[in-house]
Amino acid sequence: MSFPLGSLVLYKTKVARVLSSAEKIEIDVLGGSKEKVRPKDIVLHPGPYRDAAQLLQGPMQLSHPPEELSDLWELLEGEDTTLEDLSTMLFGGFGVADAYWMWHYIGQTPYFEGTPDKLRPRSSETLAKIRQDALEK
Repeated sequence: MSFPLGSLVLYKTKVARVLSSAEKIEIDVLGGSKEKVRPKDIVLHPGPYRDAAQLLQGPMQLSHPPEELSDLWELLEGEDTTLEDLSTMLFGGFGVADAYWMWHYIGQTPYFEGTPDKLRPRSSETLAKIRQDALEK
């Protein structure tokens, strides 16, 4: 897989920008560190992604995830999807900021699990267990 310079990537759970692409890909992780990683360790948004200020231009900079995530979960229950599809359904597009905020919101809710290229809605039973465990804490 090719990683164009300036692509937005996710490395572990961190946002990063591709600086160079060779056998190992050099990335600039949000927060300042530079890493050399294997292509299989990152997920791609084609960008261009310049810097963190671009992410602040996101469509929905909310302190909590939008309620529509539960609607998307109901709509897609039992079907795999992608970060791009969810972003397009919720925000109407899949720009760099859209991808970042969608991934951020997914991480704050129990509705979906997986990777940006293969997200699965959790089952009703799993959601109920997660909620129950949260109440018990």
